[in-house]
Amino acid sequence: MGVVMLQYVLIAEDHPICAAAIKLAAQDHDSTIFVETCETLADALRMLGEREYDALVLDLGLKDSSGLINLSLVRSDFPGIPVLIISGTEGAKVAARAKGMGAQGFLNKEASLQKIGSAIGAILAGGDYFEERDLAASEEAEASGIEKLSKAQLRVMHALSTGSSNKVIAYELGISEPTVKSHLTAIYRALGVTNRSQAIMALKEMGGRSVQ
Repeated sequence: MGVVMLQYVLIAEDHPICAAAIKLAAQDHDSTIFVETCETLADALRMLGEREYDALVLDLGLKDSSGLINLSLVRSDFPGIPVLIISGTEGAKVAARAKGMGAQGFLNKEASLQKIGSAIGAILAGGDYFEERDLAASEEAEASGIEKLSKAQLRVMHALSTGSSNKVIAYELGISEPTVKSHLTAIYRALGVTNRSQAIMALKEMGGRSVQ
């Protein structure tokens, strides 16, 4: 009997029931898939640095971060890992933007377990998995611009999406307030907006949650 090669998949999902369902879908599809889970983007980035995973299933609405900024931060640190976005956010526009930013697949959380399993199997095999409407929308979707931001600018944008002030962002990231303002200028330009409120709204439209 030959040696079974496991395929390691990390699921970043903050709802335990959803995470359990995705895990079940993956392992029902292929018994060689070994799944680990986490609930925050910070933990996902840490775990990706500790083990070489074959794929990441990434929720756009995590406890500590939401929207396509999640994908941008993963891509910044781990450009080679296949990513399947799974989100409660309806809309082909978000899926199309995710595809343009390097995601290998996109599914709504209401998808069947069979479809979720097939999507995970597809990206593990080196392919992609998008609904037909998402592929059609990708032809018309405007580039978000955030894929051109530096890692430092992405981290400022992440903090911005949580509603943090410039002073808090500077303290948490260990940079000066003028540097924060400089990064925000680049972020506004990338998002096609002119102020903080517009930026937060733009991030929400890209699959993020409302700032509380």
